Amino acid sequence: MAVNSWQWLKDGLFPIRCFNCQVEGWKFCPTCSGTYTAALAEAVCPFCHVANSEGKTCENCAKKTYLDGNLALGLYHDKVLRGFLQNWKFNGDQASGRALLEWLENFPLEQMLPPVDWYVTAVPLHEKRRRERGFNQAEILGCAVAKEINTDYFELLHRSEWTNPQAKRAAETRQVGDLDEIFETTGLVPPCVLICDDVLTSGSTMDAAAKALKEAGAGLVWGLTLLRAND
Repeated sequence: MAVNSWQWLKDGLFPIRCFNCQVEGWKFCPTCSGTYTAALAEAVCPFCHVANSEGKTCENCAKKTYLDGNLALGLYHDKVLRGFLQNWKFNGDQASGRALLEWLENFPLEQMLPPVDWYVTAVPLHEKRRRERGFNQAEILGCAVAKEINTDYFELLHRSEWTNPQAKRAAETRQVGDLDEIFETTGLVPPCVLICDDVLTSGSTMDAAAKALKEAGAGLVWGLTLLRAND
């Protein structure tokens, strides 16, 4: 009875609203689901956002970074995609996660990525945050991506240090290199690694992961994210 009362109170104080139009009673109302088209991300350098045809790190940024490029599928300012992601990531709503993974299936990932033999991994959570959340959405994404491109998923990284979420930091305080040394590799590292994560913001988290992998022997390290921050 106490649980039901709390759920009633929660629903009353924080009613469910459509991610797109904010109508009450739906996460994604029938009207919006019939008319909505996701805003797809243009291929850009993951650090300076200069447009290019592949999502490759530009020559200037490559001088001071380790990540060779990133494939982002959507944009963080898209209210619907962001709504599903936040509801999955922070509220543990598995239906929202499944919606995003079904959306992922629409992309010809093998054609969109450089044509190499990829080994797929994910940006790991610190153990404390994983216990709090109960799952790592990047790991679930990585397993789905590995399946889509007909390869295997490997746990290649360990996060040894706690950090605050990058998306919650002001843009001017996020600098590439800030998070170097927070990752360690586990076991042998293959030559071509595809790192999966939910959102690319400044690129500092992904680049720190790429640094650890390259220092352990990887030759090519690329990222794949559901979303990337606005230009």
